[in-house]
Amino acid sequence: MKRNEEIFIDPLSNLYNRRYLDFWIYHEIKRAERFSSKFSLLVIDIDYFKQINDKYGHLEGDMIIREFSEFIIRNIREVDIPIRYGGDEFVVIFPVTDKESLKIIVERIYKNLEVTEFKGIKITIS
Repeated sequence: MKRNEEIFIDPLSNLYNRRYLDFWIYHEIKRAERFSSKFSLLVIDIDYFKQINDKYGHLEGDMIIREFSEFIIRNIREVDIPIRYGGDEFVVIFPVTDKESLKIIVERIYKNLEVTEFKGIKITIS
C-alpha cells in the first residue's frame, strides 16, 4: 500500500491511524474466513492519561504518546499492525494469532511495561 499511505499515518505517533484500521480489519476478516485461520485484536488504553496531561501538560503528554508508540512497536512482531485509534487508545492487529498466543504477547507487554518509564513517568494500561 504505497500510494497515499500518508492518509493512513497518525502524525503524532507515526503509527497507522483509525482510518487504516477501518480499511485493514475488513481484509483481515476476509483472510481469516478464506483460510480458516484466526487473528487477534488488542485494544490498549493508557490509564489516567487525562491526569498526566493535566499535571505535566499536553506537550509532555504528546511525548508520552510517541514513546509509548515506540514501546508498542518494540513489543510486537514485525507482521503485527499497530494503530493509534485516538487520544490515548491503541489497537494492534495480530494476523494468524490465536487467543493463547495473544495471551503470551500481552503478558510480555505488561512485564516490559513494569520496568519502563516514559519521560520519567510510570504508566499503566488497560
